[in-house]
Amino acid sequence: MKFRCDRDALSEALQTVQRGVSSRPGIPALTGVRIEATEDGTLTLMTTDLEVSARLSIEVQVSEPGVALIPARLLGDTVKSLSDAPVDLETDQSQARLRCAAYEGSLRLLPAEDFPAMQEPSGVRIAVEAGRFAEAVSQVGRAASRDEARPVLTGVLLEVSREGVVLVATDSYRLSIRELVASADSEAQAIVPERALT
Repeated sequence: MKFRCDRDALSEALQTVQRGVSSRPGIPALTGVRIEATEDGTLTLMTTDLEVSARLSIEVQVSEPGVALIPARLLGDTVKSLSDAPVDLETDQSQARLRCAAYEGSLRLLPAEDFPAMQEPSGVRIAVEAGRFAEAVSQVGRAASRDEARPVLTGVLLEVSREGVVLVATDSYRLSIRELVASADSEAQAIVPERALT
């Protein structure tokens, strides 16, 4: 795999998907970011901890398509510290080489085949203004429990109807509810881990 991209775009994308990186060292593949470069100039970054997954695509200049699994935090910190110049990333079987202005370095790769397959989302689609949704999640999420012994209370209930979405969170002592106007193709309910929404 070989591509060139803007440092800021890559750094921002890595920071975004790092939310899905596992902090548990038991499965090394979950500490990595799966990077796939395709011939059409799309770079897709994926992370998961088997509970929360993140996927983001950006446009880059791809010389050689391919897939690699690179330690996410190390790559993110490295790219963030680079100067404001185009980043060249090239991989072989065992390492990724980064070049940016005067910087040149390498990172070892994790086995890409160990990264779990991500399922495509299915079900109800909701259209809501991103800023309003983020604000509602922030307001409601404060009431979600931090006690992992009661996992159902660590999430935010999303009740979707054709007219909107209601967000509800509780830790059994306090309750927070927020309604948003949104459009959806059908009705549904789901409890989403609060940390997946923030």
